[in-house]
Amino acid sequence: MAADLAMRGSQGFAGANEPLAQRRPLAWVVVVACGGIVVDRCYPLPAPLWWTVAVVLLVACCAGQRWSMRVASFACLLMAVAAASAAWHHARWNLFPVDELGRYARLKPQPVSIEAVAFGSPRRMPALRGDPLSAIPNGDRSRVLLRALAIRDGATWRTVSGTVWLTIDGHLLGVHAGDRLRINAQLAQPSVSMNPGEFDFAQHRRGDRQLCRLWADGPAAVTVVERSASTSPWALLDKARQCGQRLLGEHLNAETAPMAAALLLGTREQLSSEESDAFFRTGMVHLLSISGLHVGLLALGLLSILRLGFMRRTRALAGVALLTLAYALVIQAEPPAVRATIAVLLVCGSMIAGLPTPGYNAVAAAALVVLAINPADLFRAGPQLSFLCALVLIWFAEHGPRPRLVTQTDDPGDTHWSTARRWSRNFMQGAATSLLLSLCIWLVSLPLIASQFHIVSPIAMVLTPLLAVPIAAALLSGFGVLVCGWLLPPVAAVLAVICEASLTLIVHAIEAAERLPGSHWWTAGPPRWWVAGFYASLLVAVWLSAERSRRLAAATILGAWCAIGCFAMGRTPTDHTLRATFLSVGHGLAVVLELPDGKTMVYDAGCLASPEHATQAVSCFLWSRRINRLDTVMISHADVDHYNGLTELLERFKIERICVSPAMLATERDEALTLLFDSLSSAGIPMVTIAGNMDLAERNNTSPPYSLRLLHPPLEGTGGSDNSNSLVLLVEFHGRRVLLTGDLESPGLERLLRQPPVDCDGLLAPHHGSARSDPPGLAAWSSPEFVVFSGGGSRDSRSAQRAYFDHGARTLHTAETGAVTVVMNDKGVAVTPFREVSDRDRIERATGE
Repeated sequence: MAADLAMRGSQGFAGANEPLAQRRPLAWVVVVACGGIVVDRCYPLPAPLWWTVAVVLLVACCAGQRWSMRVASFACLLMAVAAASAAWHHARWNLFPVDELGRYARLKPQPVSIEAVAFGSPRRMPALRGDPLSAIPNGDRSRVLLRALAIRDGATWRTVSGTVWLTIDGHLLGVHAGDRLRINAQLAQPSVSMNPGEFDFAQHRRGDRQLCRLWADGPAAVTVVERSASTSPWALLDKARQCGQRLLGEHLNAETAPMAAALLLGTREQLSSEESDAFFRTGMVHLLSISGLHVGLLALGLLSILRLGFMRRTRALAGVALLTLAYALVIQAEPPAVRATIAVLLVCGSMIAGLPTPGYNAVAAAALVVLAINPADLFRAGPQLSFLCALVLIWFAEHGPRPRLVTQTDDPGDTHWSTARRWSRNFMQGAATSLLLSLCIWLVSLPLIASQFHIVSPIAMVLTPLLAVPIAAALLSGFGVLVCGWLLPPVAAVLAVICEASLTLIVHAIEAAERLPGSHWWTAGPPRWWVAGFYASLLVAVWLSAERSRRLAAATILGAWCAIGCFAMGRTPTDHTLRATFLSVGHGLAVVLELPDGKTMVYDAGCLASPEHATQAVSCFLWSRRINRLDTVMISHADVDHYNGLTELLERFKIERICVSPAMLATERDEALTLLFDSLSSAGIPMVTIAGNMDLAERNNTSPPYSLRLLHPPLEGTGGSDNSNSLVLLVEFHGRRVLLTGDLESPGLERLLRQPPVDCDGLLAPHHGSARSDPPGLAAWSSPEFVVFSGGGSRDSRSAQRAYFDHGARTLHTAETGAVTVVMNDKGVAVTPFREVSDRDRIERATGE
């Protein structure tokens, strides 16, 4: 009834000549549902109010239908859908029960004892391969999703609810879906973004209704209290997943089994970071998650097998639908797989009923199901790309070129040469069509990928059609291994050989493509407002291009918006200010200086944790500021937590020069420092030695004068450790000064304090706020108005903060406030933390309670 009403209302609303509204009524429903979700995310209203509005609009819709007011009735129906979607999003995003486990979580991790039920068996995550740039080695870990039941409060167990991921160091064995567990672990709030442009894990987890995280030191922290019933649905699905992983491990070698598990079962945790990065850089990362390609090939393969004389067409289609749905349940389908599964079900149903195969309506129906499961998926790049590619495929099938196969009738001469010529001609036509389709998908998805992931991978246009056959062979043979592994082991062994060969070919091709010059590059990408406008203008252009007379207008609209994007992707014009941003990288240091003449300098780029953490923090900030090149990178000294993020930055940004001290060049090179210097040499980046009282500013006549004066170390060094030879940089603009000190400590600190005092507005606390860096003496020498501490939350810097506070300085810690931005201009100095810290959080940080 609703579909019929939507159909008749859309005809009256758009007119009888509008085929889009007549043939695709669900498209209108999806558009207004997405609009309602967006409105609630931006301007949230109470859920009861949204539901009230929806009911009132439905009543108005029925009244309009009764009085033959089709346009008004259809408009009320659409607005009712929007209001109901907003209400559902509000309930999922903002409303949580009073006993939610996340309400017990704090910023600072705290030990807890909880009882929970496992949703599935733990997934193993192998340790990262040995990286000399990582100061803290890590081992294998396990991860399992839990449904919380109770938390211990003294001697009392309090009932709680909610879902949470548990991460454990080591391998957690003997846990299956439905098992009741007792866990002693650390509970904390999810990690929030601490720097501009950074991914917000807390927001992502909130979209899955997860408000906390758990981690434990080892498997001994988990005790199975009660085993689940082996016949429960969740237990059966979990056993099917485990059986599939076991079969792949038995029939495939150790190199290809993790890849096959990712392709067929969606378990990507066992893939190495090198393999995942290669797929990501070449634009083929969609292969590592269960997408429409996997589900579509499975359905096609099943239909081909079932139609080999085993059953009739109707029963075969019903069997394909049921088996596809079962596969989606086994792999715990993500939105792309849900979309493909819904499409398969609708196609099978329409073929059984003898109806036309649904196209856009099938995509719209899948979108409604995905949004009903989780409306937060509307704001995630994965589902967006999945539905975008599906729409391009349908459009191409309707409007793209259709190659005409050459048959023997077209070439009556039945000779060997004519047959080969027919095959080659058909092959070339198919290859050209595949390449054109790949180009269309790449061009349409490019703005979203560049904006969200900051990478452009033109090699994907070639790899996608080139690897189509190996990918299909790997998927179909892999499915065969899963089916025949326990029924017909000899057949499974043959299929395993095909699967291994196909996967090996895919991996080698992707690794070779990644090394090709120009295969990919990093970019700031267009701003999100432009991306939204691009897809809106693309939709308008497609709608207008349905008529020949409007195609020029369609091309004009799309071209004009692309021209605007060319300007939007340029760097933000300089406003003759000097901006210093102290990024939050944990125990480490990274400071970005945006100079008045438009140049950019980075002072250190490293952290004590994985190098990727520092790389991402610096990269995301630079991209958020529309910066794609660095004029200077200065490394304060030879500690790995000050430079380990630099090697990856060399690939992402064009760097003009690296500045180091003579002491850093003279120090004994360990494996990490050797790797850094080799990377710089391979990239052809000049290394400049700086020391003494030097001014590094390269002024021009178009910008206000500024100064970058080096205060330490002297050319001959201090004779102390690397820390004592840290580069100390005084940044000055319009009489305002900020002092960057690295890890300065004795005897270099005493040598600096013997120089004439420097009155500073801002100071970087040396050595992450260490008390060994003489905070009282440095505070008296520099008289700062504010002091920035760059470090992790685990290090106690309260004594140093107290010393600077006693001298009248405001203290900011990047572990609490996130990035700290200092803007200097002719009006003064403005200090802005990225995150505002509440009084409760300050007390928690100070007392640990």
